[in-house]
Amino acid sequence: MHTSDKLIDGLALPCSQKHPLVIARVRALAPLEHFVLRNSHAPEPLRVMLESVYPDALRWEYLRDEPGLAEVRITKLRSLTPAEIAHHDRLLAGRAPGAGCGVHRAVTPAAG
Repeated sequence: MHTSDKLIDGLALPCSQKHPLVIARVRALAPLEHFVLRNSHAPEPLRVMLESVYPDALRWEYLRDEPGLAEVRITKLRSLTPAEIAHHDRLLAGRAPGAGCGVHRAVTPAAG
């Protein structure tokens, strides 16, 4: 994985590792700072989760969205409140260890 100040290259990371990294980066940003997330798919499950706990705090701009590759610029629009962070921490604590986004489910052949 390549991670710089402006890029999280999550192509080789499972969601269970990528999500904590993105959450930490979002929390560390100052308002109006951004980073780019490179991913193997559009990170909509992550977007939905973050927008539900931090409403109106982030702007998502797709730079690329094609089969096998998505790049999205995530800009922090405002400071996160301590109450939002505490609520998010409680939600994360209730997730199963290693829980991912659900996009990478194994495909099970249909019974014949």
